[in-house]
Amino acid sequence: MKRKTIWKNIVEPQLYKVRGWLNDDKLSKAEICRRLDISDETMRRLAIEHAELGEFWRADIEVYEDRRTCVYENYVACRFEDIEKWIRNGATVKQICAELEISVGQWYKYLDEHAELAGVVAVGRQGLSSELRGALCRKALGYEYVEKVTRTCRDGSVETTEYTKVSHPDVKAIEALLRNYDDTWRAKDDAERIRLEREKLELQKLIADSKIF
Repeated sequence: MKRKTIWKNIVEPQLYKVRGWLNDDKLSKAEICRRLDISDETMRRLAIEHAELGEFWRADIEVYEDRRTCVYENYVACRFEDIEKWIRNGATVKQICAELEISVGQWYKYLDEHAELAGVVAVGRQGLSSELRGALCRKALGYEYVEKVTRTCRDGSVETTEYTKVSHPDVKAIEALLRNYDDTWRAKDDAERIRLEREKLELQKLIADSKIF
């Protein structure tokens, strides 16, 4: 549900209740969010966007004069854990910005201005890289896995059968690992690439010479 809808249909009609729960009943913000079935982060953002809520909901939170700092602190810095997880799972910059509700331009600006955000991104990418290497190693070495097949019997019962299958070593995965982790293989690969480049240049020179004559 969009924040505009949450504000219009849930929070705004109950502002007096929210104020009473917080100031009179001394309920925690977490308990109030639970009653409204709204996340803490959504309420925090609504308090930034709507002064009538913010005057009492964010009384214990510093209000930033610089709007850019306010957006960074309340939309990005508080989501570091989520950002690292998204990157580790392979999310694109566009997808991350959609989740944070900021523009791609803002994202790159914050990366340049805030070393802690750049660090979070680096850790997420390192985690993704480790998982990809692990997957590549499994594919190169081969592995066993269990495949479940479910079928419905004539009497209506469901029967599940498990089959143990084998994924055999993949030649391309083996080559990729050797190219990246074996110095001898990498040296041979580099030498072959240089040889091919030389042959390409020689062929281009022959073609150029033939056009002259």
